[in-house]
Amino acid sequence: MKEDELVNPFSGILTEVDPRVVQRLSAGIQQIAHYLDQEEFESFLAYFTDDSVYKITTYSAELRKEISYLDLDFRGLEVLLNGIVDHVRFPNKLIRYICPPVIHKIESERIFSTTKVAIYHVDLKGVGGLYAIGSYQDISESRPNSELRVIQRNVMLETRSFPFGSHLPL
Repeated sequence: MKEDELVNPFSGILTEVDPRVVQRLSAGIQQIAHYLDQEEFESFLAYFTDDSVYKITTYSAELRKEISYLDLDFRGLEVLLNGIVDHVRFPNKLIRYICPPVIHKIESERIFSTTKVAIYHVDLKGVGGLYAIGSYQDISESRPNSELRVIQRNVMLETRSFPFGSHLPL
């Protein structure tokens, strides 16, 4: 099968999904965003599998291809977050606004979903502004009687210009 013939797992929408699955997925994604907002990195990492991949990407119209800002496995993400205290950082706070997720596909215990996200920054004077807009393209596992775990997250941004840099996952 040629690459252009591959089916995008993040296309289409499942219309009949068990509401408990949707609620559980939504609650997990909201909790992950909350932990990032509060910079509770250990709790944030607990939602990812040991073999997870975390990416931040966007499409470049000029280059006509996807470009990557961040591409880390779980260990790399853990090292990044554990080293945050050693980085010079802007004192602005990032706050995420999360829409309800759209479920594209469920295979066995894996859920393919997209969640729209707007990320705002608030400076020390309390002035807020838009930082980034995009979506979380997640592959998660949802096993009965256990918490949702993210296997792969691609933060697919529409925004390509940022007011300042950040070492934090989005």
